[in-house]
Amino acid sequence: MGVVLAESDREFGDGQYQRVTVDLVYEGLVDYSALDPEVHFNVLEGLRVVGDGYVIGSARQET
Repeated sequence: MGVVLAESDREFGDGQYQRVTVDLVYEGLVDYSALDPEVHFNVLEGLRVVGDGYVIGSARQET
């Protein structure tokens, strides 16, 4: 979908959970509506899964 890590409280490593904020890279070009609270997602670098998590909230701007 295209997101970029925008904000985190601290550095984190393998096996650690962390609350982060992301920016939507393709806002207006990609439908991000599936990112509702409690939806599970994987973080990919190419074809490799490097993390996973779930959505806890949204601060989407209504246009």
